[in-house]
Amino acid sequence: MEDVRKVYRAGSHGTAALDGINLCVSVGEFLALVGPSGSGKTAMLDLVAGLEAPEHGRVIVGGRDLALLSDDDRNDLRLREIGFVFPAVHLLPTFSVEENVTWPMEFLGIDWRAAHERAAAALDAVGIERAVWARRPVHLTLGEQQRVVIARAIATEPQLLLADEPTAGLDATTGEEILGLLRRLHVERGLTVILATQRAADGRAGERVLEMREGRIVRVSRPARIVSSDRRGGETIRARLGSAVLRMVAGWLAAVRGGVATRGHGVSTGVQLAGRGSAWLLAALPKGHPQCVC
Repeated sequence: MEDVRKVYRAGSHGTAALDGINLCVSVGEFLALVGPSGSGKTAMLDLVAGLEAPEHGRVIVGGRDLALLSDDDRNDLRLREIGFVFPAVHLLPTFSVEENVTWPMEFLGIDWRAAHERAAAALDAVGIERAVWARRPVHLTLGEQQRVVIARAIATEPQLLLADEPTAGLDATTGEEILGLLRRLHVERGLTVILATQRAADGRAGERVLEMREGRIVRVSRPARIVSSDRRGGETIRARLGSAVLRMVAGWLAAVRGGVATRGHGVSTGVQLAGRGSAWLLAALPKGHPQCVC
């Protein structure tokens, strides 16, 4: 985005949804947009998807200036290269789980067999058991429905995933599971992910967090990354990082527990911690460290 301004008008009055936004999202990055309702998060996603046009500035996606594309070209971009996860679960109520994931691929010209193979791979990837593939959405939990939405978004094999409030309406545990799923898909598939959320805790799923207020970016941070919070995870991390690094991490953790604010390259204030049982592990290594797992 280059000096982007977006104004929503109602009669003679206008409200600036975005005001002078300059932003570059790297390929394969997980970016989180955090802010209250009306801060400009959804407007930014709409512009990236080509659903809206800015009053001023340019929006470039994959090297293409969206203003220079025809409506058909923008539709094709959304269909082939962008996956969407909406705040409300938009599943066709009369379709089965599998059919909900399969139908968008008809517009790509993918034959029936290949479409079902892709749908099966996507449903497996998000953890939907095959026993429920023939069920309709009403017979699924909200968490399962959101997993189906994510499966549909990745089945077309997009390069970019736009997730607008993906944990809205979910309990804390299910919401964290959905965020964990997005993080895993980001890593395994090399997806570029832009997450919009009102919840600061959800924003920490991102590698980079933009805090937004009144259409402006007011703060940029890089959360510390949680590596593990259980014994099995600790053994895995110990093997990968070595005892010396873990001793350093343990020292940082002791400082945090003592109320000392920790700052460092690639680490924002407010270090993330998570625990299960009595085991706690924190990965807050400087970005670029040869053993960094941030």
